[in-house]
Amino acid sequence: MTLDDEIRAVQDLVQVARGAVTEHLERATKDLRLGRKALTHYQDFLSATIAGPR
Repeated sequence: MTLDDEIRAVQDLVQVARGAVTEHLERATKDLRLGRKALTHYQDFLSATIAGPR
């Protein structure tokens, strides 16, 4: 596997993870009935989970 192939594979994985986060956040919005502040914190948590350490 070339470096370009590995980069594409990681990008594809991140895209799938972002899709899962979006779906999970939509479900949480509907099912958990979180307040705006709690929902914002939850969204930040999911975003940080995908972004990883900086």
